[in-house]
Amino acid sequence: MQKVLLVAFGILAISQYLPEFMNSYALMLLLVATLAYAWREGGWQRPAAAWWYALVASGLWIIAGGLYAPTNDRYGQLLGMQVVLMVLPALLLLPKRLPHNFHRKAWWTFYVAALLASLYVTGIGVSRTLAEGRLYAYFASHYLYYTELAERLMHPAYFSALMAVALMGGGYLREKGHFGSRWYWLAQGWLLLFLLLLSARMVLIALLISGILLALYLGWQRGNKRLVWGAVLGAPLFALAVFWILPERLQSRFTELGRFSYDIKAKELDQFSGLTVRLAEWEGVFAALEGHWLLGHGTGAGQPALREGYEKIGFQVGLDYDYNAHNQYLETWLHNGLIGLLLLLGVFAFAFRTAWQQQNWLALWFVVFMMLCLLSESMLLRHRGILLLAVYLPLMLRRGLKNEFGS
Repeated sequence: MQKVLLVAFGILAISQYLPEFMNSYALMLLLVATLAYAWREGGWQRPAAAWWYALVASGLWIIAGGLYAPTNDRYGQLLGMQVVLMVLPALLLLPKRLPHNFHRKAWWTFYVAALLASLYVTGIGVSRTLAEGRLYAYFASHYLYYTELAERLMHPAYFSALMAVALMGGGYLREKGHFGSRWYWLAQGWLLLFLLLLSARMVLIALLISGILLALYLGWQRGNKRLVWGAVLGAPLFALAVFWILPERLQSRFTELGRFSYDIKAKELDQFSGLTVRLAEWEGVFAALEGHWLLGHGTGAGQPALREGYEKIGFQVGLDYDYNAHNQYLETWLHNGLIGLLLLLGVFAFAFRTAWQQQNWLALWFVVFMMLCLLSESMLLRHRGILLLAVYLPLMLRRGLKNEFGS
């Protein structure tokens, strides 16, 4: 049964890069394999994780949100995803013990799947540019620009988030002595380069900020002044140097973040930047929340209410594209009110506290990274965002780092 559980987890890691309906089959396989393993070999325990109970409370509140929603067009979809979000962590927390070296093998599977996915889409881009006969010019203008490189598999924000978590996992494997120095730097360097090619801004910014905070934490914890100075000076200088050598089209993805002015009534999407279109969406959220601050509009009724908010403020582009809030905190507030928002924040607060108590740098990095990413994406509305939080957070928090590979 141990091999079956490991295979099921591996299939789930690979399925993240396949069509989303295949995730459902992989999740079902993991469910059956975990239950069978716990029954036959591992035994059961009661989860002692406060963050998981906060997650359950959040899920129950979302279920209750359907009772007061005036319309529940997406109630079933949101409910189904929340059930996954509640159940999956329990599968990794309930067995008394996991198979020997389960964490190492799980992280290797995740890491290799990320490498293969990045090489696959890059190979497609290179083959297309060769067919055009204009290798650099065509590649730079088409495939070194946000969605084009990622579109074969998924939205670039989710693709980038998976690559960033793979980077974290690679560092974890390296610290545990399971990743040789030569291959480690080559693989990590490639993933970082690939993240730059995807140019999902918020993921890169979240990775930089969370990485700096992690270096400060580790430097303080271990009394390592080099880490502290590297975080304070080295990381920002490195980021500026990388930005300086980027093609102009990629640089523009970041320089436009300094422009905040926009015309909410503009008719065309190209009259907005990635930032200003989100500012307009958030303005629509607050317009939609008037009179519904505490309870929200109810599970499944948030998007219709948001469209009404867009109409109220005259945001025609938002109506044309039926944009969501592009911010998970506001999305949760819109559907489930201030109560739902506080419960979601409680999940992260308890997870952070647990990671801090364990001195678990990987989980600390992940929690801060995810909290920042949720500022610009409603990631818990998509399967891949759910999987990141529901599978890899409990895997990190199952135990501290000190003895993790020994049982």
